[in-house]
Amino acid sequence: MTAATVRRVYPPPLPAGYISDADLIAAATPKRGWLRDYLDYAEPFSEAPSQFNLATGLVCLAAAVGRRAFIPHGDEWLHPNVYVCIAAEQARLRKSSTLSTGRRLLVEAFPREGDVPGVLLPDDFSDEGLTDAVAENPTGCFFWSEFGLVLGTTQKTYSATSRQMLADLFDCPHKRERKLRKGTVTIEQAGPSILTASL
Repeated sequence: MTAATVRRVYPPPLPAGYISDADLIAAATPKRGWLRDYLDYAEPFSEAPSQFNLATGLVCLAAAVGRRAFIPHGDEWLHPNVYVCIAAEQARLRKSSTLSTGRRLLVEAFPREGDVPGVLLPDDFSDEGLTDAVAENPTGCFFWSEFGLVLGTTQKTYSATSRQMLADLFDCPHKRERKLRKGTVTIEQAGPSILTASL
């Protein structure tokens, strides 16, 4: 076979049954309800792709609902907490503004008032800081503008077990105890959500 007989097809043909990104987004976007209202609110002033706003809306909804909703699954309950990392090129697709819109909405809807925590969890990422924050507000939401910084921080000695704890909390345990230098901290009815972005 010579080079003249090779025909290149680019982009390559899609496999049978393939669903395009646009079709997936359309299928995942509700026609009515809170998530539809959020998209109608966020999209007019956002240059971000629709999937960024959809993901942000899902995280905000999960944080607002907390553990008040669930789906029975065998001997467990599946709660609507969500961990989302928006991955895209820096400064081109408006990841930060998408996160800021969701963050602002949650701060206004669920402000911290006295002893009642708001829905946002702090950025402190030491083992003790993370444990205390989730123990106080077990269904809160972390907003991190750069996930790479979080990963770097969790490799340091003072937050060596934070990454494992976040992985464990995704399963919404009814009770989790952590032994820290100051004593044992109990986290009950956990179900935090995360919205972050990265390159």
